[in-house]
Amino acid sequence: MGETKERIYKWDNLKLFLIFCVVIGHVGNFFAKDSVMIAKIQYWVYLFHMPAFLFVSGLFAKGRVKRKEYLKIFSYVILFYLIKLLFWLTAMYLNGEASFDYFSEDGVAWYALAMFWCLLLTVWTQKIPRILMFIAALAAAVVVGYTDKVSGFLVLRRFITFYVFFYAGYALDAGKLHEFSKKWWVKAPSLIVLVGSVAGVYIYYDKIARLRMLLRGKFSYADIWPDGNPDAWKFRLAACLIAFVMILAIVSWMPDKKLPVSWMGANTLAVFALHYPVLTLLTRAWPAFKPWMLAGHTCIKGILLAVILTAVTALPPFNMVLTWIIQLPNTIAELFRKK
Repeated sequence: MGETKERIYKWDNLKLFLIFCVVIGHVGNFFAKDSVMIAKIQYWVYLFHMPAFLFVSGLFAKGRVKRKEYLKIFSYVILFYLIKLLFWLTAMYLNGEASFDYFSEDGVAWYALAMFWCLLLTVWTQKIPRILMFIAALAAAVVVGYTDKVSGFLVLRRFITFYVFFYAGYALDAGKLHEFSKKWWVKAPSLIVLVGSVAGVYIYYDKIARLRMLLRGKFSYADIWPDGNPDAWKFRLAACLIAFVMILAIVSWMPDKKLPVSWMGANTLAVFALHYPVLTLLTRAWPAFKPWMLAGHTCIKGILLAVILTAVTALPPFNMVLTWIIQLPNTIAELFRKK
């Protein structure tokens, strides 16, 4: 791929940081109501973590898009249903019954199907000038909030809302972005952005908490502002701008060197698929766990829990098995090609 080891480590470190943000955000789903600090951490993470993940995915999707690797793109559909199956099995174990919606998704699996749509649309539109596609994607992200007809069905609302970040990554050159992010006049304001965003969420959380619904990308403007808000589109544009600025800031300060934990950045698939079922089992199947979490120092325990969940589910065997499953159609096709 023509990438240096230094650059690879930077992206591995970035993916590890982002998947940890995903995990700590989901820890917040269980404990944010009981810990204001976890709620604030979750809100800060929501400012950028899914846009950033899609951005990085787009950054390294150029080969699949150019070669129109439909079987590899379809692997995200397999991942989507695999995660839904894991959730269904977890619910069956806990409740003795569970429903399985084949076409709608409100939970973790949405990202997998959104990736499928992102790649597919980009393959089909790759001959369109990139600036025009970016403008169209941004406009779609703003406009989709005005309709209630696009919802969790095939995760279309989230796909439309967040596609602009995937496409921005696809349109940029990873090497040039890496070099640009190392310049001091990028790193200095980036540090201000990161510190300022943390301070802003900490200080103004009570005033901005309602906008969490906007950041999640699955609600219409009418859901967020039942009485209406003529400036709703401005809030969506502002959310996009904040996410893009924070993505650049985080990239600029992500270590370039190989760290003892960098290997986990190559195993984010397993973390993504497994962490929430494990978290659900811990909090619901183990009666003493949640009371212990809430007995004191909930924020520290929550961060430690996210670290452990990330480290354990990133172990190579989990990633190898999941990768083998979702790439099975492509593997079979390769065998037939050889014959």
